[in-house]
Amino acid sequence: MALKSKLSFDEEDDGAAEAVAPAAPGLGKMRAPGPAGPGPGSGGTGEPPAKRKVSLAERLKEAQRLREAEAAGAGDGAGDGAGDGEGAGEGPSRKRPRVGKNPDVNTDFLPDKEREETEAETRARLARQWEAEQERVRSEPIDMRYSYFDGTGHGYTLQVKKGDTIGAFLQRAKEQLGSAFREVSASSSSSLMYVKDDYIIPHDVTFYDLMMKRVPLPGGKEASLFRFHDTEFTTVGPDGRARKESNADAAKMFLAKVVDRHYYSRHKHAHPANRWEPYDPTHPYEEKHLWRREGKFAK
Repeated sequence: MALKSKLSFDEEDDGAAEAVAPAAPGLGKMRAPGPAGPGPGSGGTGEPPAKRKVSLAERLKEAQRLREAEAAGAGDGAGDGAGDGEGAGEGPSRKRPRVGKNPDVNTDFLPDKEREETEAETRARLARQWEAEQERVRSEPIDMRYSYFDGTGHGYTLQVKKGDTIGAFLQRAKEQLGSAFREVSASSSSSLMYVKDDYIIPHDVTFYDLMMKRVPLPGGKEASLFRFHDTEFTTVGPDGRARKESNADAAKMFLAKVVDRHYYSRHKHAHPANRWEPYDPTHPYEEKHLWRREGKFAK
């Protein structure tokens, strides 16, 4: 706005100067032209020419031109000063030192493609090792003692692998019990139930799954939900410490039961069948579900 006002005042001053310009010396006073003497450019009317109005666009364009001229003049002055300074200086100019990385700074949180690839390879290698170890454990044989329960206990032993399913175990148990129990020989393996620690185990669950089922304990510890009669699973209590129990007591306490479904349907209202409940592998069991003992019927 200040620039615009300045331009307006300059134009008015120029008009005023033209109006009151003094006569040249020696010519005396000049008479103002009258109406009969039209001047040049008057259009034949005899009146003085009207002052041309400057538009806002022209004023802004002129202001832009002045700013560019001032900037060009300032740049030339700075260049000349810089040249003078360089000429006055003694010796070559020093180079700015290059700023590098600090090797002592921890950059583990930053993305690193090479490190990520190494970690991925390590995880894959450890996963393969773990799977190989689990396959080795599943193939290990185990002498599984069980009791065929028809109101009383009849103890038997079968050698199975830890990776065998309950259905495969019951098929072999049926073959073993068929010669001694007529109701077993006349039925199929699907009519038999495997009861472990008051839980009716589904036929598609493996012994390995039962051995690996853990229950969280206070203090960040874990314990096995199911206990078996061999030393590996009976010498550790729910507190993570060794228990002083003889193998004979542990065998009687932890014997699983093979039960005919017809017997269970007729006696599920009486002890011990009234305590049995289906086992759900996906259920988050707690400490209160540990070690449900009902081995007094074992032989």
